[in-house]
Amino acid sequence: MGWTTSDYLLAAIADGVHVLAWQNTEDARKGRNAPKPMPRPEREKPEKTAASIGMGTAASVMTVEEFIAKREARLKKKKGA
Repeated sequence: MGWTTSDYLLAAIADGVHVLAWQNTEDARKGRNAPKPMPRPEREKPEKTAASIGMGTAASVMTVEEFIAKREARLKKKKGA
């Protein structure tokens, strides 16, 4: 199983903390030895079914166009009801 959204967010936070700490060093003033980001797993092409939103929950995945079309259909249905 790959990383969840929470895992990627935590890695981004850790990278930010490392850069913040590095910025207060002599190396940063001289522009050398910048910290490397935490390694992330290779991203696979996701199947268009569901995305993890953490805690074992899944949300459906759709394009923006699909989302807008579904939203407009719901609004039309709501106005007609």
